[in-house]
Amino acid sequence: MQSPEVTRLIRWFENDGSDTLVGEAPLSGPTLSELQELFEVPTDDPMYDCFPVAEKHRVFIESHASLSLDFDRFDYFLEADAEPQT
Repeated sequence: MQSPEVTRLIRWFENDGSDTLVGEAPLSGPTLSELQELFEVPTDDPMYDCFPVAEKHRVFIESHASLSLDFDRFDYFLEADAEPQT
């Protein structure tokens, strides 16, 4: 069975207790293997779950998502959305 096509993106939420979705930005360029290494997940994990983005991920994420992360205001997550089947 073929794996579904996914768009990987960063979503960020207010960290004031409301957990309100503030925005999202697609990741541009990184491979699954690069993300697996960065987030320290096994190579057989397709990374369909949500992964919290931490300070140690900042440089990589900012360079692939055209974002300036503000951990004082927002919580960030790497997520995967399935592409529509045609």
